[in-house]
Amino acid sequence: MEERVISNEEEIKDFALYICEKLSSFKKNKAKVLLLEGDLGAGKTTFTKELAKCFGVEGTVNSPTFILRKDYASKHSHIKKIIHVDAYRFTHPKESRALRLEEELIDPSNLIIVEWPSKMNYLKSDITIFMEIVDENKRFVQIKYDFEE
Repeated sequence: MEERVISNEEEIKDFALYICEKLSSFKKNKAKVLLLEGDLGAGKTTFTKELAKCFGVEGTVNSPTFILRKDYASKHSHIKKIIHVDAYRFTHPKESRALRLEEELIDPSNLIIVEWPSKMNYLKSDITIFMEIVDENKRFVQIKYDFEE
């Protein structure tokens, strides 16, 4: 497990690039899964926006809080689609079935990013990131890797 403190926008960009490189460094025959846990307002969506840019997503990346899921085309060499899920509004893990992620999980050219995965309880991650608010500008981040490089 790695830990770091992020204090500004430039560090968020650097952190997103670092995670992009980690996700790009390993191969698997299914979609890559990144889980984001943490305090409300800790920066999960901000991080996801920067990560999407690293993977070549053009245009605006918004939180899918009210629509639950947004898909983005990627210009990355082997990640072709990013599926961004916000499970915050789920009250029971069974509600996540509406997302229909089964087929998406099979495709190795997909990256699935889930905010609030504990509300879904069934995805196995490749990387899990925990974000905690330290103060108005600082975030404490823990990174847990579930893959072998």
